[in-house]
Amino acid sequence: MVVLLISLGTVLIGHDFIMQHQSVQIPILFKIVLGFMAGMGIGVFSSMLGVAGGELIIPTIILLFSVDIKLAGSLSLAISIPTIIMGLVKYKNQQLLNQIRPQFTFISFLSLGSIAGALIGSRLLSYVPGSVLHLFLGVILLFSAVKLLRRKEQ
Repeated sequence: MVVLLISLGTVLIGHDFIMQHQSVQIPILFKIVLGFMAGMGIGVFSSMLGVAGGELIIPTIILLFSVDIKLAGSLSLAISIPTIIMGLVKYKNQQLLNQIRPQFTFISFLSLGSIAGALIGSRLLSYVPGSVLHLFLGVILLFSAVKLLRRKEQ
C-alpha cells in the first residue's frame, strides 16, 4: 500500500510533465475490464482501511482514463457512495457502529465542518487550476505513505 501511495503521489505531482504527450486511446471493452479490475483493487484496500477510497479512485481515474482532475473528483464521489454503503452495512452487521456512539458529538461537528468545507471548495473549484489540485493530491498521498511507514515501524 505504501508503494502504491508513493507511486500515485509522485505521478500526480509530476502529472503535467508526464502527460505532455497525447494520451493513448483505450478500446471501450478494455476500459470496462480495466475499470472493473481497478474498482476491485480499490474496493479491497478501501474496505481494509475503512475509507471511501477517493484517495485511490481519483488518481486511478486521472491516470488510467485521462480524465480531468476536477471531473475525477466528482466521479469519485459517485463511485464512493456504494463503497460507503457497503462499509456501513458491514460495520453494522459486526456491531462495530456501537463503538462510534461515544464519539457522536465529535463526529457531528466534524461532519458539519466537512459540509461547510465542501460548499466552500465547490465555490473555489473554478478558480483553482488543475495543476494545483494534482500537486495537492500528490502531496496528500505522499504524507499518507509516510504515516503508514511510521505506523509499521512502531
